[in-house]
Amino acid sequence: MTSNSTGKNESTVNLGQQTVALSIEQAQREWETAIDAVQDLIFIHDADMCIVRANRAYAVRAGKDIHDIIGKPYWKLFPKLDGPLPCCRQSLEEHQGGEEELHLGSGEAYVSRTYPIYDAEGKYLYSLHIMQDVTERKRMEERLNASLAEKEMLVQSLKELATRDGLTGLYNHRTFYKLLEDELARAQRFNRPVSLLMLDIDHFKHVNDTYGHLAGDAVIKGLSELLGRQARAIDRVCRYGGEEITVILPETGLEAAASMAERMRAAVEAQPFDINAGAPVRITVSIGVASWPAQADNVQTLMAAADAAMYAAKQRGRNRISRHEPAPDK
Repeated sequence: MTSNSTGKNESTVNLGQQTVALSIEQAQREWETAIDAVQDLIFIHDADMCIVRANRAYAVRAGKDIHDIIGKPYWKLFPKLDGPLPCCRQSLEEHQGGEEELHLGSGEAYVSRTYPIYDAEGKYLYSLHIMQDVTERKRMEERLNASLAEKEMLVQSLKELATRDGLTGLYNHRTFYKLLEDELARAQRFNRPVSLLMLDIDHFKHVNDTYGHLAGDAVIKGLSELLGRQARAIDRVCRYGGEEITVILPETGLEAAASMAERMRAAVEAQPFDINAGAPVRITVSIGVASWPAQADNVQTLMAAADAAMYAAKQRGRNRISRHEPAPDK
């Protein structure tokens, strides 16, 4: 009776072990079926860095049969890998749950995630790697970045068109007003002087009538380049209109502004301008000088003062500078 009872118990135990074994085997098959359906590259390696499991996608990418992969060091399957996967326990632990971008020599890009696996006692057993192909995403990002760069260049070009004169590259008439307003506001805030030069080419109509308007444009462009070289880094040279050019001089009082104006006048007189018509053309300029706060109290009066001084220079014979002289009180 006891013997029969013992036999039944042993059969029951064996059957239970077989059921557990079948359950584990079935779970492994289901796991392998599941990972084979995934497009990501998935593999598991042991402490010796040898592959113990891998999905079909990984085998295909490695160009090998799945049976030829098992037991092989994983890092030998991708010899052109730029930025190897973590290959020691310390680095594996550091990368746990993290991401690392990898590149193949063929131009493919992957994001790799590493997950160390431990037993119940905390002993390291395996590492699970999931490599997601992000090649197309990276290409789209590159195209997007290129598109954004082109857009930024376009915006900058449009901004240049809106603020710069097309012929000379100087600040245009509208921008001149904004720059002068901003500079005068700064000067008022810090109680510092600011001066304005108003410059006009003498007998410019004669240049156009004699050599043509293209020659006149060449003279204006050459003059603008010359004044740009003469000006300081903080100065703002603007094309006010036609052959008139203004120069905003921050941190500059009347005496210093007059000296700078004279230096510019002399440089223009000494400079021959090439108009592609044989002999170069020589010109002179008349320059009016005005300063805030000595001779003006706002943008409008500062401009009017510089303009009046420029016409005074012309009336006195041209090719000279003239400081603004307020009308005497009656």
